[in-house]
Amino acid sequence: MTLDPILVEQDGRVVTVTFNRPEARNAMTFEMYETLHDLCDKIDKDAGVRVMVLTGAGDKAFVSGTDIRQFLTFKTKDDALANIKDAIRLCLEVRAEQGLPLTVETGQVEVTV
Repeated sequence: MTLDPILVEQDGRVVTVTFNRPEARNAMTFEMYETLHDLCDKIDKDAGVRVMVLTGAGDKAFVSGTDIRQFLTFKTKDDALANIKDAIRLCLEVRAEQGLPLTVETGQVEVTV
Protein backbone atom coordinates (compact mmCIF):
# COMPACT_ATOMS: atom_id res chain seq x y z
CA MET A 1 0.00 0.00 0.00
CA THR A 2 1.42 3.39 -1.03
CA LEU A 3 0.91 6.29 1.34
CA ASP A 4 0.05 9.75 0.10
CA PRO A 5 3.33 11.70 0.16
CA ILE A 6 1.54 14.89 1.23
CA LEU A 7 -1.37 14.91 3.67
CA VAL A 8 -3.65 17.93 4.08
CA GLU A 9 -5.97 18.61 7.01
CA GLN A 10 -8.07 21.68 7.68
CA ASP A 11 -9.29 22.68 11.11
CA GLY A 12 -11.21 25.91 10.83
CA ARG A 13 -8.89 28.56 9.48
CA VAL A 14 -5.74 26.44 9.85
CA VAL A 15 -4.45 24.09 7.15
CA THR A 16 -1.81 21.55 8.19
CA VAL A 17 0.35 20.04 5.46
CA THR A 18 2.28 16.92 6.45
CA PHE A 19 5.16 15.64 4.35
CA ASN A 20 4.50 11.92 4.62
CA ARG A 21 7.58 9.95 3.58
CA PRO A 22 9.10 9.13 6.97
CA GLU A 23 10.97 6.11 5.54
CA ALA A 24 12.91 8.59 3.35
CA ARG A 25 13.12 11.27 6.05
CA ASN A 26 10.39 13.09 4.14
CA ALA A 27 12.69 13.77 1.19
CA MET A 28 10.81 15.72 -1.47
CA THR A 29 10.15 14.26 -4.90
CA PHE A 30 9.60 16.52 -7.88
CA GLU A 31 5.93 15.53 -7.79
CA MET A 32 5.76 16.66 -4.15
CA TYR A 33 7.16 20.07 -5.12
CA GLU A 34 4.45 20.34 -7.79
CA THR A 35 1.76 19.25 -5.31
CA LEU A 36 2.95 21.76 -2.72
CA HIS A 37 2.97 24.54 -5.30
CA ASP A 38 -0.58 23.71 -6.44
CA LEU A 39 -1.77 23.38 -2.85
CA CYS A 40 -0.35 26.77 -1.90
CA ASP A 41 -1.99 28.31 -4.94
CA LYS A 42 -5.34 26.80 -3.89
CA ILE A 43 -4.97 27.84 -0.24
CA ASP A 44 -3.92 31.37 -1.20
CA LYS A 45 -7.27 31.79 -2.99
CA ASP A 46 -9.26 30.56 0.03
CA ALA A 47 -10.14 33.57 2.20
CA GLY A 48 -11.20 31.19 4.98
CA VAL A 49 -7.62 30.01 5.57
CA ARG A 50 -5.44 32.22 7.77
CA VAL A 51 -2.52 29.92 8.68
CA MET A 52 -0.66 27.13 6.94
CA VAL A 53 1.36 24.71 9.09
CA LEU A 54 4.05 22.55 7.48
CA THR A 55 5.18 19.47 9.36
CA GLY A 56 6.91 16.16 8.66
CA ALA A 57 5.74 12.65 9.49
CA GLY A 58 7.82 10.50 11.79
CA ASP A 59 10.43 11.58 14.29
CA LYS A 60 13.62 11.61 12.17
CA ALA A 61 13.26 14.72 10.00
CA PHE A 62 10.97 17.55 8.98
CA VAL A 63 12.13 17.41 5.33
CA SER A 64 15.60 16.21 4.48
CA GLY A 65 15.73 17.91 1.08
CA THR A 66 15.20 16.57 -2.41
CA ASP A 67 15.11 12.80 -2.89
CA ILE A 68 18.39 12.21 -4.74
CA ARG A 69 17.23 8.80 -5.98
CA GLN A 70 15.41 10.75 -8.69
CA PHE A 71 18.78 11.88 -10.03
CA LEU A 72 19.44 8.35 -11.32
CA THR A 73 16.96 9.01 -14.14
CA PHE A 74 18.90 11.99 -15.49
CA LYS A 75 20.76 11.21 -18.69
CA THR A 76 22.75 14.45 -18.98
CA LYS A 77 24.00 17.24 -16.76
CA ASP A 78 21.49 19.57 -18.44
CA ASP A 79 18.69 17.16 -17.47
CA ALA A 80 19.73 17.37 -13.85
CA LEU A 81 20.09 21.15 -13.87
CA ALA A 82 16.70 21.67 -15.48
CA ASN A 83 14.93 19.48 -12.90
CA ILE A 84 16.74 21.02 -9.96
CA LYS A 85 16.05 24.54 -11.21
CA ASP A 86 12.36 23.64 -11.56
CA ALA A 87 12.25 22.34 -7.98
CA ILE A 88 13.96 25.45 -6.63
CA ARG A 89 11.69 27.72 -8.69
CA LEU A 90 8.60 25.98 -7.32
CA CYS A 91 9.86 26.35 -3.74
CA LEU A 92 10.51 30.04 -4.21
CA GLU A 93 7.14 30.56 -5.88
CA VAL A 94 5.39 28.81 -3.02
CA ARG A 95 6.95 31.19 -0.51
CA ALA A 96 6.53 34.30 -2.69
CA GLU A 97 2.86 33.60 -3.43
CA GLN A 98 1.91 32.74 0.13
CA GLY A 99 0.25 35.81 1.61
CA LEU A 100 -0.59 34.21 4.96
CA PRO A 101 1.51 33.18 7.96
CA LEU A 102 3.47 30.01 7.38
CA THR A 103 4.50 27.87 10.35
CA VAL A 104 7.09 25.11 10.09
CA GLU A 105 7.13 22.49 12.85
CA THR A 106 10.22 20.31 13.11
CA GLY A 107 9.35 18.51 16.33
CA GLN A 108 11.98 20.50 18.24
CA VAL A 109 11.57 24.00 16.86
CA GLU A 110 8.63 25.91 15.50
CA VAL A 111 9.25 28.80 13.10
CA THR A 112 6.64 31.20 11.78
CA VAL A 113 7.39 33.41 8.80
